[in-house]
Order: sequence, then C-alpha cells, then structure tokens
Amino acid sequence: APGESPAVDYGALINSIDTRLDEETATRASAITSTNSEYAEPLEFGTSRMKARPFMRPGADRSKEKIERVMRSMLKSSLEEAANAG
Repeated sequence: APGESPAVDYGALINSIDTRLDEETATRASAITSTNSEYAEPLEFGTSRMKARPFMRPGADRSKEKIERVMRSMLKSSLEEAANAG
C-alpha cells in the first residue's frame, strides 16, 4: 500500500542495500548507505504515477538508537586507547 515499505518478493532491493564507512578520524566517523537498484528511488520518493513507498528513511529512523549506541561505544574505546597510549 502507498506509504508502506515495499513488499519483499525476491529480496533484490534488500540485497542491493550497502553500508560502508566513509570517513573515520579521531573526532569524526561517517558512513554511507546506498543502493544500486534502479527502482529504489521511485519507491522511496514516488513518481507522478505512484505514491512513495519509503524504505531507506524509515530504516534509518528505526536504527537511530542503535547507531548512536555503536558510535558512543566507538568513541569510548578510542578515548580509552588514547589515554592508555599516553
């Protein structure tokens, strides 16, 4: 239904989603999540003939707390390593 995530048929869309570390420094880390599926953008944003069936933004929203927890853990670990090295 419009507004709901796309149904899983063969898993091609799900399997096309990739996340990779983009940048990591002592004070910053970022990652990029993308897909090379030709129908990802029309599904996410809709078209003039089809309402949006977003899947990327809702997934990111659901993962926000986990992402923050992982980032805090990485930061704590980096700080501990720096303190032990000095």
